[in-house]
Amino acid sequence: MADQNTSGAVRVKPHDSNAEQAVIGGIYLDNTIIKYVEDILTDGKPFYNRAYGAVYDAMLALAHKGMAIDMLTLQDKLKEMDVPPEVVNPEFLRDALMAVPAVTNVPDYARIVQEKATLRELITVTSKIQDECYESKEDVTDLLTRSEKEITDIVQSRTTDSIAPIGEIVMEAMERINLAYKTTGNVTGLATGFTDLDNMTAGFQEGNLVIIAARPAMGKTSLVLSMTKNIAINQHKPVLFFSLEMSGTELSNRLLAMDSHVDSKKFKTGELSDAEWEVLVQSSGSVANANLILADNVSGLGDIRSIARRMKTERDIQLIIIDYLQLVRAEGKRIASKEQEVSEISRSLKLLAKELRIPIIALSQLSRAVEGRSKNDRRPVLSDLRESGAIEQDADTVMFIYRDEVYNEDTDQKNKAEIIIAKQRSGPIGTVNLAWLPNYTQFANLQR
Repeated sequence: MADQNTSGAVRVKPHDSNAEQAVIGGIYLDNTIIKYVEDILTDGKPFYNRAYGAVYDAMLALAHKGMAIDMLTLQDKLKEMDVPPEVVNPEFLRDALMAVPAVTNVPDYARIVQEKATLRELITVTSKIQDECYESKEDVTDLLTRSEKEITDIVQSRTTDSIAPIGEIVMEAMERINLAYKTTGNVTGLATGFTDLDNMTAGFQEGNLVIIAARPAMGKTSLVLSMTKNIAINQHKPVLFFSLEMSGTELSNRLLAMDSHVDSKKFKTGELSDAEWEVLVQSSGSVANANLILADNVSGLGDIRSIARRMKTERDIQLIIIDYLQLVRAEGKRIASKEQEVSEISRSLKLLAKELRIPIIALSQLSRAVEGRSKNDRRPVLSDLRESGAIEQDADTVMFIYRDEVYNEDTDQKNKAEIIIAKQRSGPIGTVNLAWLPNYTQFANLQR
């Protein structure tokens, strides 16, 4: 329970014997206090003094059975447990249960015990990481991911956000309802700029995982870039965009085409009129000033989490977009199948959305089974999602993009797209129609 500093001196790990003794002594004097202490110390592991920890575990066991905690019951319970004989000794127990500065302060003493235990755990983890940095032959990214997870586990073990009285939850729900009541229109979440879509979804809600899926050439990236333009440029709300398929240059070219309405093909040929060049220069200023962070050299789930957390702290991002789900790697784990990997990734993204309290949009591929159906029956359904089970379960909203002209050249629905909302956890399902502007690879509201 001791280590050495850089000069070789022995250092005792953080602990507070007086606080540990005050906890068990206070419970001994007033058994009712244990219900408050147990919220802080769920067992005796945080105690530096193992004997005091054993006494605390015995007290918990007695309390759970509704028994009184006194010298006799404690001795009997300790005898049933696998503890050293000296812990059962009446003299040790009397000494251990003597010092109690103030019974009313016992929960505060319990917090001190927990804080010291957290410091010891942090020392253990960081020492292990340091050793692995010197000795490890594994990939640095995997080591970083695992190290971050171990430290994050310590952080999350200290949080109590997942535990709350129903009264607090109801009050928070009422605040949201009140906000919706006072909001003009029915869009209470993050508006995409597509009127009919926003009306059906009420905007993307915080903590939600939104899956947008389609077959190739339907316009998955174009749809989320159109949303990005509306949010990061028009509304100037910060968006973090992970592009695992296209480069940052390609994405910026698309945004320039959308904002300037200059045919994107001319960017390659350079055949621009003076008027088009003038408009393009103006649009370059708008795109350059967009509240948008692009990450185009990332593929690992650990990197995505790290960057997302940092950008939430530094830029207060309001939306994360990932293009696309099946290209994300679940690092540091042996994955038996692609389906298992996608399951791990979709669950992690949902948890990240809840943690950061913002919506996350993840693009997804669809199964080739869509192509096997007749041309009149190729609108996607939930079972068409690739590795669909976990994605469908974790997602709060699932949307499909369908453009009939991709399959039927003679369709009367040219330059139109259907956004099929196949799942919406807290809202209706249905179809929204958008305009498709092929020269700018952009989606827009339909003219009425």
